[in-house]
Amino acid sequence: MNQQAAAPVNKPSRAALTRKPSRAALTRKPSRASPTRKPSRAYCTACLRPQSACICGCVRGASSAVELLILQHPSEERHAKGTARLLHLCLQHGLNHAAAMSKRSMSRLQVGEVFEPAALAQWLTAGGRQAVLLYPSSPPNVASDLASDAALTLLNPALETKRSLSKGVRLVVLDATWQNSRRLLRLNPALHALPRLSLVDPAPTRYRAIRIAHAPHQLSTLEAAAAALAQMDADFSPLPLLAAFDAFIALQSAFLPAVRKHHRLQAAWAQALAASPCLDRL
Repeated sequence: MNQQAAAPVNKPSRAALTRKPSRAALTRKPSRASPTRKPSRAYCTACLRPQSACICGCVRGASSAVELLILQHPSEERHAKGTARLLHLCLQHGLNHAAAMSKRSMSRLQVGEVFEPAALAQWLTAGGRQAVLLYPSSPPNVASDLASDAALTLLNPALETKRSLSKGVRLVVLDATWQNSRRLLRLNPALHALPRLSLVDPAPTRYRAIRIAHAPHQLSTLEAAAAALAQMDADFSPLPLLAAFDAFIALQSAFLPAVRKHHRLQAAWAQALAASPCLDRL
């Protein structure tokens, strides 16, 4: 009977066993999956930003009889220059005692693009309030795809002027670009059907110090909400919100390249003065 010959076994040579690892193998950097990778940055649990850029110190308490529902597009959630989270924290911080005792929030912030209809309806009508959308009849210099629904784009003028109705109103604010805000309206019919409130002669934006605004009337989410609340609530003061916004701008400005370079030069000059006091006389 024929037996199959066993395959020969190649034994490593003595040179291969004693060969030293190459310089490249010794200096090779660990892969990204290596356990020696640096840990990710720590985030603030309140403002959801890196702790090095936490905005909680900018919060100023503000309260209004009008409740706020902020619907944030996902593209804005982690935007460093966004103001919706600051607006929400300011109104949460400004809760009066009665609201705190009843566990009622003056502000709700929800992130999404397509909201579940039942949940959205509950957010809009909770407490029997009338939801009003902060939105102009058509964006400036933008061809609106909502022009066919002109009957829905204007709020009853009485609601824009009678501040006595503020206790029964919930202001809906969209935190999104113009393009994404129109997308939110298309994808959420309940928002599309809401009566709308336009701002009357708003103050020029302060946002242009840190973010591009092509016209003075293009406000940040916080500025627009502050102006709308002042327009609807006779007892509301926008000053705390604007003070929070100013603090936020100052904080964000410190991260701009030109500002960082200026601070480095200032620190270098101060260090040089400390080392050579005679420079102070130059």
